[in-house]
Amino acid sequence: MHVALVSYEFPPANAIGGIGAYMHHLSVILTKAGHRVTVFSADPNANYPYVIGKANCFNWLVPATDNKAFREAVLPVFEEFLETNKVDVIESPEVGACALLIKEKFPHMPLVVKMHTPGVLITKVNNTYVSLASKLRFVAGALVRGKIDAGYWANHDKNRDTDAEYKICMIADALLSPSVALKKWAVRFWGIPAIKIKVIPNPFSVDDELFQLPFENRPAVISFIGKLSILKGMKAFTKAIPHILKKNKGYKILLVGRDEVESGQSMQAYMEDHLKGWLSDIVFTGSLDKEELKAIYASSRVCVVPSLWENYPTVVMEAMAAGAAVAASRVGGIPELITNNITGMLFDAMKPAQIAAAVNQLLADEEKRLAMAATARRALQQRMNDSEYEQALLQVYTQYENVRV
Repeated sequence: MHVALVSYEFPPANAIGGIGAYMHHLSVILTKAGHRVTVFSADPNANYPYVIGKANCFNWLVPATDNKAFREAVLPVFEEFLETNKVDVIESPEVGACALLIKEKFPHMPLVVKMHTPGVLITKVNNTYVSLASKLRFVAGALVRGKIDAGYWANHDKNRDTDAEYKICMIADALLSPSVALKKWAVRFWGIPAIKIKVIPNPFSVDDELFQLPFENRPAVISFIGKLSILKGMKAFTKAIPHILKKNKGYKILLVGRDEVESGQSMQAYMEDHLKGWLSDIVFTGSLDKEELKAIYASSRVCVVPSLWENYPTVVMEAMAAGAAVAASRVGGIPELITNNITGMLFDAMKPAQIAAAVNQLLADEEKRLAMAATARRALQQRMNDSEYEQALLQVYTQYENVRV
């Protein structure tokens, strides 16, 4: 079977985040199963399309600096490819609607869409801290224009028909979600029929070396790994940090990830301004490479994931593998990965006191922290050794094996 993966993100030319990591892992699963894979992805630094790769897995790189540009630029490259090749099935993320124009051009070609986190959901979450007064002004403005519009605070999306990400989900032959939480959101906010969405957790792909890291004798380090942004819960975490450091003298908090500027404000600057008395115990590392991240995991007693939304976060799995106790928010797919008080501690992402209490509880009881970390690692290893997810994913493709355009 020949599978085409169409994604703006794909390493190493455009390794931005979780979508690229998932697509790379999927390409490995498919080729190991004996299938031919061709990846169409972006190279923001390229001037013209080019091809790299090896037998059974080639990567066509298309010049594009964002999802929309890639969506348009990949169509003629794909059309040219089809002149001498046949494709059984396409997979594309809903983010960026990368294969939307391809599916519209070739409607009989089977399309699998794996959901990650739609842009409208991210924007909705990023508006969490918008004041009530601003919300009322928005609604009042809509009423003046003769419309009833609650914007991103509505329970359903009135503007979905103009959203390319919604469109690609609706025309997909198979629509997959890695978490029950994201499926429920799509059913409620976008009105997608529940029967259309199949939940298949992402296959686990965690560096084996993380499983070898010792649990004991770690330095007094608490880590956060992710973008410094509203979405990742940094505002509530900022309020929790003083309560954590007061209880845990001598500890350092490492904030690992690039700074995000949102609405003209740097999140790092926001945190520094609100944590002036604690900056000697806080380290902003910026983005780190794979080996540097491994060292952070190895030194962390607790890894905090205070996100306002997560679909199926890699950082939770990596921390569990690495032997760091995880304190995470009770949002999205996180409770599908963590059993509270057994493989990690869950808290309300909007309540700084709960964030601090979860971290403080783990640091106050070393025996509990070690036991929880060991239980979490075993649970993750058990799930990784279970081929159920990979088999379920492969079955999605094999149903289209004899359907060719």
